[in-house]
Amino acid sequence: MPRPIATTRGLHLAEPRAASAFDPIDERVLPFNRRIFIAEKSSIAAATTDAFGAGGAAALGGAGVNTNEVEGNYNTYTTGAVAGNRNGVSVGGEATPTISQPRWNPTVFWDIKTAADITSQRIFVHLNTGTFAVSTDTPQANTVGFRYSTVVPDTNWQAYSRDGATTNLIDTGVAVVADTRYAFMITLASASARFYINEALVATSTTNLPADTTSFSAQVVIFTTAAATRAIKWQMTAGVSD
Repeated sequence: MPRPIATTRGLHLAEPRAASAFDPIDERVLPFNRRIFIAEKSSIAAATTDAFGAGGAAALGGAGVNTNEVEGNYNTYTTGAVAGNRNGVSVGGEATPTISQPRWNPTVFWDIKTAADITSQRIFVHLNTGTFAVSTDTPQANTVGFRYSTVVPDTNWQAYSRDGATTNLIDTGVAVVADTRYAFMITLASASARFYINEALVATSTTNLPADTTSFSAQVVIFTTAAATRAIKWQMTAGVSD
């Protein structure tokens, strides 16, 4: 009898078919001996979220606003109109992260969309430990992720790993474009982090990686760097780990 497997769309009593290199939602099958989590926008009529195995999805500022667009249904998170204000969503807690650790070989996926205005802001899509409330180009904690900062200024998404003291920053070559959907994925292990955007491998880091026992939450964070609101749209965060 085939062993049961689970996907983010449910339980299937079948052997896995060939998975794509990237998409854990439609293709990737997740065996029961790995830990699965998913948090997603759950209604096309309200800014509600559902979570499984993730401890919930919490806004990092004001509540999200339901937004229906061509690509799908998002929560839009908007900052206040004061430089340094933030918003976004944290899956798995922020002050006490609960998603995974590097030694458990996590693979994490985010589905987001930039807003129409991508000026005067910092965006982070990352696995982070602890509270990230200070607007800075260099995250202060052990972390791996993607950054866009108009302060630097970045024109492309930057991939980075940080061991709490030193950051390894890699230009992905993928431009940040207004009003555009991006699918991000990070696969993390003790000795490397691999970064994907829209199904393509765009960076690999083997230095300045977080310690093996670092506990993470999975976050999408936007900071405004001007006296004006800025926004980010989020649809889903999902992943698997040992």
